[in-house]
Amino acid sequence: MAVSPGGTFVFVTGYSSRQSVNHYATVAYSAATGKQVWVARYRGYEAESVAVSPDHATVYVTGYNGLHGDYATVAYRAATGMQLWASRYHGPRNNGGACCVAVGPGAHKVFVSGWSQGRTSYDYATIAYRS
Repeated sequence: MAVSPGGTFVFVTGYSSRQSVNHYATVAYSAATGKQVWVARYRGYEAESVAVSPDHATVYVTGYNGLHGDYATVAYRAATGMQLWASRYHGPRNNGGACCVAVGPGAHKVFVSGWSQGRTSYDYATIAYRS
């Protein structure tokens, strides 16, 4: 869960299953009324974390695909839920999962961290994206 810096929206993310396929499910609520503002889904992944840019214009969601072992990070317009971009990270052995997302100062970079299988062991992997 994340709250926009101005306190206008509350964002909740997780996953829902449709026909045995998991999807990110991210919901925006009005902080003042509790009413749902929008719902966005991203097919085939399980959401783990959500963050909001300091200017409260963009919401970032990250998680993983349990079948393919990769990270997926999605950016949405905070006011409408429109998808702005999505990016995936496969890692050296195509096995891993993202657990955390954070937005850097000035909202110029988004950081995603989790685990990834290396050649001989499991490692932490952190990715930086331009927002």
